[in-house]
Amino acid sequence: MNAPVLIERDLYTALAQACAEVGVEYKEVPQNGRWHKANIADDTKGKNDARIKLFADGQGGHVWNHKGGDLVFFVRDDRKLTPAELAERKRVADQARADAEAEQAKLAEEAAAECVKLWNIAANVAGEHPYIERKGIKPAGAKQLRDALLIPLRDAAGDLRSLQFIQPDGSKRFKTGGTVAGCYCALGGKPAPSVPLLICEGWATACSLYEATRYPVAAAMNAGNLLAVAQALRAKLPDAQMIVCADDDIETAGNPGLTKAREAAKAIGALLALPDFGPERPDGATDFNDLAVACGRGAVLGCIEAAGELRGVMGDAPNPGATSPMQELALAPRLMLQCAADVVPEAITWLWPDWLPAGKISILAGSPGTGKTTLALAISAVVTTGGIWPDGSRMKRPGHVLIWSSEDDPADTLVPRLMAAGADLHRVHFAQAVADENGELQPFDPARDMHLLSERLIEMGGADLLIVDPIVSAVSGDAHRVNDVRRNLQSLVDVAATHRCAVLGISHFAKGTKGGSPAERVIGSQAFVALARMVLVAGKDEAAERRILARAKSNISPDDGGVSYSIEQVEAGIGITASRIVWGELIQGTAREILGAVEQEDDQEERSERDEAADFLRSLLEAGPVSAKVIKADAAGAGYAWRTIERAKRALDVKVRKAGMKEGWVWALPAEDRHEGGEPRHSLIGGGLRESWRSSGTTRVCGEAKTASFAEVREDRHDTGSGGVRPQDAEIDTSGPADNTVPVVNDGIGGEL
Repeated sequence: MNAPVLIERDLYTALAQACAEVGVEYKEVPQNGRWHKANIADDTKGKNDARIKLFADGQGGHVWNHKGGDLVFFVRDDRKLTPAELAERKRVADQARADAEAEQAKLAEEAAAECVKLWNIAANVAGEHPYIERKGIKPAGAKQLRDALLIPLRDAAGDLRSLQFIQPDGSKRFKTGGTVAGCYCALGGKPAPSVPLLICEGWATACSLYEATRYPVAAAMNAGNLLAVAQALRAKLPDAQMIVCADDDIETAGNPGLTKAREAAKAIGALLALPDFGPERPDGATDFNDLAVACGRGAVLGCIEAAGELRGVMGDAPNPGATSPMQELALAPRLMLQCAADVVPEAITWLWPDWLPAGKISILAGSPGTGKTTLALAISAVVTTGGIWPDGSRMKRPGHVLIWSSEDDPADTLVPRLMAAGADLHRVHFAQAVADENGELQPFDPARDMHLLSERLIEMGGADLLIVDPIVSAVSGDAHRVNDVRRNLQSLVDVAATHRCAVLGISHFAKGTKGGSPAERVIGSQAFVALARMVLVAGKDEAAERRILARAKSNISPDDGGVSYSIEQVEAGIGITASRIVWGELIQGTAREILGAVEQEDDQEERSERDEAADFLRSLLEAGPVSAKVIKADAAGAGYAWRTIERAKRALDVKVRKAGMKEGWVWALPAEDRHEGGEPRHSLIGGGLRESWRSSGTTRVCGEAKTASFAEVREDRHDTGSGGVRPQDAEIDTSGPADNTVPVVNDGIGGEL
């Protein structure tokens, strides 16, 4: 700190002289006791990196320049002050500096917190970024937010303290208020006894050094910060071999790059490396990135090897054509480890205790008709009102919900359902469109725009629940490929972790999976289930309109138990009807057991239909053998699928034989099952078959033979309602088998199971 300036002039004259002494320029500073931004005198870009404060009593002020120090000044000459006044002036000056340091520390902490948020929402660097292409580097350690590259600056403890923003044209700036002094961007891990640590200025230079040597590198970001960074790293790594890699600013007065590098190397006992461009040095070339672009990585490697001969660090200089120890180390992969003792344990936080974890992805899946979206909106209503969950637990406070849905319109579906559920609409937002640089609106794409959603979450103060409906839309590749799903969902995982919000992705059950493991029934790659920390499944009892919600998978809580619910239609507004969830009782058991209890009704219906078909077939055959053609036609008229009749035939052990060369195949009950005395045929409805069900002797049932999977058979059965096979869609192969087995039937659906 400089000594106070003793001036016997008015306040603004004293301010002008103080600013001239510490190199600060200003236009207007009000006398209100607050800090105001100003520029450093040699800063042509106007970054407002200086501060000025005039004391409210008008007796002095404080000028601060992060490069040139600070100065507390007063209007009156201290030679005319009494000892008591001199003591008071010293107290005021000390307090002013203490206040300035406290204010700067507060701003630094706020800037660091903002940097963490920006870093977490930033994406990987696009390969075609102009700055990256121009520098010819791989963007190690960086991220990208819109067009800007983000370079992290961390302190020796590893905490993110600031960011450098690099625009496509190469212009750079630091986060306002962020701490730069003593902070650096680290690439490549920690040094080892035979692996030195390189210290340089810029990030692009650090990337070139790392690519050429594979040594760990620390980028101080500018020459003025080299000494502070070198000292911080020496304090952290007292035994490490270090090499300060200088910029050679030969065209700048005093060569600040080399001067500051020498100062830093001397202060910590490090070696010094200079870029050697040879006799044909390109115009403007100063650093190791320029050397890599002009002469290649080999030239960079040679300069580092030549630094002080480096014996004892990498061994003697290699023979021509031999591989140097440095090159061998550069090619050797290294595993980065973290000690368990360095990990700070954290408790799981919950949105809905043991059901919806905060900061993680959950999936809600089920068959059509289970009301998955309505369920998600019912959960939203509890969140936004701070309500009670179905198990009796309560939200600690009302929260916010962000919804993206590609399947339902907010105006006629989502908002009416939220109203019906009693949600606080002021706490619900919908992600709908993205405005591009021209102001044109494009649909929001969760596979592409998740970083934009993350930015809006910051602006709205965060959200407690994010609903993605359907979650497969967050995958731009193949939703059935593990790598595509994991790669695309990572941004969603990052959003959940960064904003500590519960992410609920809506999905469906795959067809033909009834009875299987509930978690494995989720459509798409199993990577969806693997990434989700919680998988909830919904099922429906068609007969009773009863539905269930169950936990099918959980890595962090019990993975069993469920709750029943029903869906009712209510009036959500004038002329607006919407569905809502009515919660029921809690259910014990695994998800498979709970789902089976409501989905088994379909199996019972199938068994009941088969039993009825057996009774029907028995009634046809009790009086004696009947032509297969007649049975086929009568069964179709009665609404039975031919496959169901075949199952009934097997259950009754019906015998099939050829009646004659021209008569075709006939079916008959076993002898012990036939009624004696030639009783007339009868049906379940009494009075025998109706004439409209009977087939004539000239009936021909024809159609092209086809094959189909069991899933298609089941779908066809549901599609036809009664399950009957139309006569024109089936043909009985009357050639028959050679023995007394079931004849082959080409029924337009498929062969026997």
